[in-house]
Amino acid sequence: MAREAPRELDMYVPEKIRSLYSEASQAEEAGALRAAAVMYRAAVEEICVDKGAQGANLKKKIEDLKNRGVSDDLVGDLDEARFLGNWSIHQGVEFSREEIADVAALIDDACFEIYVQPAERQQMRDARKRRRDANPRE
Repeated sequence: MAREAPRELDMYVPEKIRSLYSEASQAEEAGALRAAAVMYRAAVEEICVDKGAQGANLKKKIEDLKNRGVSDDLVGDLDEARFLGNWSIHQGVEFSREEIADVAALIDDACFEIYVQPAERQQMRDARKRRRDANPRE
């Protein structure tokens, strides 16, 4: 059976988040699904740290992401990853490959909206400014 390459987040996502996500993906690929769930949860926690989210626990920190410009839908998705990781580590619940892959996709989507889209928009703004500065019309 051919091994799949580990999932990776875009280069615009902070390195610590990408590293945790990649390690989770490696665990997922190896069939260590509880470990993958815990590591995906760790990636979510690092998103909260990176965004300066406040709260007494990870659930509260994820909720605080709303105050930092993260949409309600993404907050709900990130909370699903927290929930899956908690159940995996504290109750020893084993989730299916599909459930783990779903959480990985939720985190990937969240990182795209939180990190990648803003970085790409900034690049476009910078390119427009360079064009305007190089070709002043007025």
